[in-house]
Amino acid sequence: MPNATAYLLGDLYSASRASMRTIINALGQYEEIASNTLGLTFDQATLAPRGLVMEDLATNRVRNPRAEGAKVGLVGSGNPGAFPTFWSDTATATNITRSIVGSGKSGGVDYVDIQIASTGAGAGNYNLVFDSSAQYPVALGDSFACSAFLQLLSGALPVGGGPAVLRIAEYNAGGTFRRSTDLPVSPTAAPLHLQRYTIAGSVQASLTAFINPMLTITPGAGEVFSCVIRVGWPQLEGGLPSSPILPPVGSPGQATRFTDVVTLNLAKVGFANMAGSFVLTGTMESLPSGNASRGVLRFDDSTGDNLVSMNVNSSGRMSARCIVAGVETIATVGIIVPGVEFTVRFSWAAGVMRTSLNGAPTVETAVAGYPLGLNRGRIGTWSTSGANSLVGVIRRFDIIPRLASAAELPTLAA
Repeated sequence: MPNATAYLLGDLYSASRASMRTIINALGQYEEIASNTLGLTFDQATLAPRGLVMEDLATNRVRNPRAEGAKVGLVGSGNPGAFPTFWSDTATATNITRSIVGSGKSGGVDYVDIQIASTGAGAGNYNLVFDSSAQYPVALGDSFACSAFLQLLSGALPVGGGPAVLRIAEYNAGGTFRRSTDLPVSPTAAPLHLQRYTIAGSVQASLTAFINPMLTITPGAGEVFSCVIRVGWPQLEGGLPSSPILPPVGSPGQATRFTDVVTLNLAKVGFANMAGSFVLTGTMESLPSGNASRGVLRFDDSTGDNLVSMNVNSSGRMSARCIVAGVETIATVGIIVPGVEFTVRFSWAAGVMRTSLNGAPTVETAVAGYPLGLNRGRIGTWSTSGANSLVGVIRRFDIIPRLASAAELPTLAA
């Protein structure tokens, strides 16, 4: 029988993802990684490894988050400056000038630097708009999330009429403003890649047909100001905020990040027909909605007639499941909280499965026999296809090829 082994996530696993994705690298900066590679990420503050990041399929409706196409100079009719492709601005406030003063990449994040100034503004709003509203059609009740990286390079944002906000504006089919969801922002001189602002909400105004993300400032009547704002990677997506999603360089357009499917070759580990245990530590950032469940782990025989798996429902209840020759047994393990790290331990052999969540006493459940032929693992997933995926980070995963006793399981480690 193989010895107990703690594996690094990259040692025995393969990843399938039909797109690039962004992660935070060992320097604490953002980095794009290739398709079909493990999304291993690091903590920005401590630079310690966080583990395997996993998220739902999502599309960034902002077509030019890289801010490509910007031209340096004063923006306006007859002037040399130009906003990035698809970006624009609107204003009810008057006597405001806008200039593009630079662009580049900082901490892995593409940006454009915009100077906004006035020698005495007329009261009202100024909106830096990241795309046309028609890019994201919606219906009443639809959920959305917006994010952007912001850094204040010089001066101060005008606040005479209210704080600057990251805004998701709702419009009817004719382009008339209906309402907005706002997040006050106060960017500083800290590095751009450390200042990501995110906001989430849902469509609330009747007859809303489109939503649009923007940065809104509101100077007071007669307010004099001049500031340079660095803006990077704006994003508008459905559901909750997720990691940055980018189109290819030089090809602005809506971009989709696909779900990671992470597979472990159980036969290679060496206990396809033996008793086994695992210890998994991770964080689930969000719970599923409705009657759906999110997966933590699934080991199966490639048919589903024999398997062990764990999943979490919309109430945070974690359940363990064992199928032996088509006969299913389910046991409740405990409750997890989104954003709070958990450790789950699972052990099985002929006729028994044992589980423990966060060191709680073991839950022991009789099963129909032994799930033979387990040859494939899905990490962070409940189904065989990668659907019902965990949304969060798996920090550590240990495999122990033996049954743990009920007394040992709550503290089991490889």
